[in-house]
Amino acid sequence: MRRRVPARRWALVLVLALAGAAVGLGLSLARDKRYSATSAIVVESPATGAPRSPQRDVATAVGLLRQGVVDRRVASALGGSIGADVRFDADDDSDLVVVRATAGTGARATRVADAYADAYVAYRRRAVLAQRSTRTTAIRQALAAVPDGPDADSVRGALRAQLGQLAAQAGTADVRRAGVARPPRSADSRHVVRNALLGALAGLLAGLALVALRQRLDPRLRHADDVQAALGLAVVARIRKSRLLAREQLATGALPEAETESLHALRAEVERFAAAHPDVPIVVAAAGRGEGATTVAWQLACAASAPERRVLLIEADMRRPTLSDRLGGAEAPGLAELAEADDVPAADAIRQVAVATVDEEAAPRVVDLILAGDPVARPADVLASDRARELLDDLARSYDLVVIDAPPLSAGADLLPLLASGSGVVVVGRPGTTTRRGGAELREALGRFGPPVVGLVVNGA
Repeated sequence: MRRRVPARRWALVLVLALAGAAVGLGLSLARDKRYSATSAIVVESPATGAPRSPQRDVATAVGLLRQGVVDRRVASALGGSIGADVRFDADDDSDLVVVRATAGTGARATRVADAYADAYVAYRRRAVLAQRSTRTTAIRQALAAVPDGPDADSVRGALRAQLGQLAAQAGTADVRRAGVARPPRSADSRHVVRNALLGALAGLLAGLALVALRQRLDPRLRHADDVQAALGLAVVARIRKSRLLAREQLATGALPEAETESLHALRAEVERFAAAHPDVPIVVAAAGRGEGATTVAWQLACAASAPERRVLLIEADMRRPTLSDRLGGAEAPGLAELAEADDVPAADAIRQVAVATVDEEAAPRVVDLILAGDPVARPADVLASDRARELLDDLARSYDLVVIDAPPLSAGADLLPLLASGSGVVVVGRPGTTTRRGGAELREALGRFGPPVVGLVVNGA
């Protein structure tokens, strides 16, 4: 079964996306202005005469700078702290190392970029001088140690040539500055649009993830089609959301036309069923509480009532009887007393409730009512008793229509005796209240006991 996403969850995704965009925009606008300046270092042929790999030399210089070999010298030159963000990058098209400094002012960025370039050139020159000194010392030691022999002169000549090359390279290094950094004319872009879009994307992704999580964890069926698919029944009526029907007190007055239209459709379907199944009560059942089975049972009885037609409504929910509270309690015995005592006549338990009509000149209508009665320890045993079955059969033969407000399946086994009695069943489901598990359990119970089913009423559609 395809699980659709409620519209308000898509609204949550939109809200999170807009919130992300607002955060990105706010952070960009609140960010201090930043200025960037660049300086470059040229990596030249090594003065040692060793074989050269330009890309390797540049990568080595970048690596040394990133490791902070000159950070302390730069900080000292700038008065104790660097005060900028610095990046070091290799230029793929040349032998340049680019130093990019970003600070709160253009002057500071320029000073930092130049300071790093100067510090690295000085660092590299010291390293080259140390390398030449070490090599010079080694050559002179080798020259002094050349033994006399036929090849001694040629060996000494080669060593003296190397000393000459080193002397000629005095004062040169393999790195140098490429000009000086130029002060920036304007601050760097704060990427307001980009950051707002990134924030919106982050909010959108967060919203989608949240919706997916809530969809997975939400046990409720959110749409009428989902309720129908879960129960596997044909829809005989769709009762739209109504403030009047949702009131805590059941409406005993005349309903507006919009509310009565679907109830008349349900009444017509029940009458068609009754014509094919005479003297069979109609059980109005639901998977759980809060799905509106009591309201549907009451409104069905009212819609089916007529001056020449006798209609009886029986409250069979003995655990949480709500009809007594909504229509006013009575001292008369209820279903529990009728099913447990043979000496209590059914007439003593019946009370009449007037049903108002839109046409004030129309003949009065009434619905006979049997309330649940006093609470009992085991309602399922009472409803499954032979006395209860005989009572329901007698009442079904005495009335044109008997409607039973059944306990929900979630109340335990209380509903099962009514499903096994052969009564017709009207199932009530409510989008946003009926759960997948409850719908599946009720569908399984209907399949197990096999009562004749009138159809499904989607309440609050």
